[in-house]
Amino acid sequence: MQWLVDNFAQTRPILTVLAVAVLLASGALLSRAIKRSQLTAEQRRRANRVARAVIFIALVSIIIIIWAQKLKSVALLLGAFAVAIVIGLREILQCILGWWMRIASRSFRIGERVIVGDASGEVIDHGLLSTSLLGREGVAMGTVQTLPNSQLLSKVVRNESRGLPYAFRTVTLLVPKDRDFDQAREALTAAAAEVFGRYEGDLRAAVEQFEEAHDCTLGPVGPRVFIKGIDDKGVQLEAMMMMPFDVLPETCDAVLAGYLARLPAPAAPAAPAAAAAPAAATTPAAADTTVVAETAPPPPATESST
Repeated sequence: MQWLVDNFAQTRPILTVLAVAVLLASGALLSRAIKRSQLTAEQRRRANRVARAVIFIALVSIIIIIWAQKLKSVALLLGAFAVAIVIGLREILQCILGWWMRIASRSFRIGERVIVGDASGEVIDHGLLSTSLLGREGVAMGTVQTLPNSQLLSKVVRNESRGLPYAFRTVTLLVPKDRDFDQAREALTAAAAEVFGRYEGDLRAAVEQFEEAHDCTLGPVGPRVFIKGIDDKGVQLEAMMMMPFDVLPETCDAVLAGYLARLPAPAAPAAPAAAAAPAAATTPAAADTTVVAETAPPPPATESST
């Protein structure tokens, strides 16, 4: 051992070869142990991937330790160069890391429906730097959304294609102030329950199978109506329930149509006040019974004879 210490500079190549041989042998033994384990095929693949990563990191670390003195002269230069690369290419490096994480975790595949932050749709392409989604609902329907893979590191990725073919969705509407709030809430609850009843049997059967397979409980899946907010215009109601993936827009439309059908017709505007009845007809004036005495004209004057 003392000889190795005294002649460390000359024994670096030998130590490097020994380290590589030991680590490769350890990796082979570990791979054989994983192969003989009772893990599933997918679990064995992941375990082998982790084992190879650990062996590689250990090998690089040992080589750096062995050759540390030789690397001192260029360590500062390499460090400055690495910092410059990281700062200048940070976004690209994050995209590459996001791509690698997706490959390693198998979080989604092409053709599956995913939600990444505010973007959602069907995966149509996944490259080294970006992922493309085809919108399937709302204003994004039919549009292609391109996301940098760096978002796969900072945002939650939800895969809606794995598991139940249903998803929770909400239908929001505004009840004006001049409407009866209780009546509107009852109408929305009844409309949601009617639409939910069309596929309730299939949904509950799928939920039961999912809970048994994953040993979990999903909780209530039926329609529920909440008050979302109140403002100067009125009250916002929100109906939430699980809907089939394939007909999400149609299901939301059916709930709104059922709500409108249950609302009473708005009252007609009040007619203007009727004109006052004409004054009662006056009775004919009583005949004037006053008799005017007719006086005879005075007799003509006679001339007296003189």
